[in-house]
Amino acid sequence: MTETALIALIRRLAGRNRLATGRLDLGIGDDCAVWSPAPGRQVLVTTDQLIEGIHYIRRGTTGRQAGARLLGRGLSDIAAMGGDPRLVFLNLALPQADGWTTAFLRGFAAEARRFGVAWAGGDVSTVRGPAVASVTVLGEVPRGQALTRSGARPGDRIFVTGRLGAMPARITPRLGVGRALRNVATACIDLSDGLSTDLHHLCKESGVGAVIRAEAIPCAGTLDQALNRGEDYELLFTGARAPSRIAGVLATEIGVITKGHRVWLDGKPLRPSGWEHSF
Repeated sequence: MTETALIALIRRLAGRNRLATGRLDLGIGDDCAVWSPAPGRQVLVTTDQLIEGIHYIRRGTTGRQAGARLLGRGLSDIAAMGGDPRLVFLNLALPQADGWTTAFLRGFAAEARRFGVAWAGGDVSTVRGPAVASVTVLGEVPRGQALTRSGARPGDRIFVTGRLGAMPARITPRLGVGRALRNVATACIDLSDGLSTDLHHLCKESGVGAVIRAEAIPCAGTLDQALNRGEDYELLFTGARAPSRIAGVLATEIGVITKGHRVWLDGKPLRPSGWEHSF
């Protein structure tokens, strides 16, 4: 497939949802996309990537699954901030454009339509080596209502959504939950690297510690998988209280935020043992 043909395919797939938000003034076809965010809103920007051989293996992952997963990862970041996703940009570096690539693009486009996100542009290039796909998602949130990792305080309860450790093939970003947590949660993070690691991230940014209970963690597999496997894309959040279901999703209290900087599980130090890149 030539670059011109690949871009034409992308433009055709993206064009189906160009008007998804009603505020995309100019999409694919020019040097920049033009977006008019609403007054009183703040813009959110996040990026993520999939690298062949690191985040997926072609032999074990369909192109459609990989395309949907890449966008789902970016949307999960927007959910963790309590935001509404608006625009998405896709960059591809490919050794070749083939049928798997077409399936990838179709999966990506279907996920954009599923969540009402406008595919507004990106870039394509050739590469000698593994394929790399990166996504940038722009979203918005009411001014002053963005959830962050830095707001947890001693005495806050710790909650997680869903069940952990299953590493589902299809990501369901908790956008509805994130919106419902505005002005409710004191801090929030999505569980992409594993509960043990992401809880440490949140505590570090907030300057606090935590105590959690193993028996309270809603496990889809073993406790070790729930703590360290990662790729759950549920939300971990803190606050004074939370209902057992938020936006139709199970929410479970698993512990409490404490003073200091240590994280404990059943009275023993909990090490961050989830996903981490090695350089």
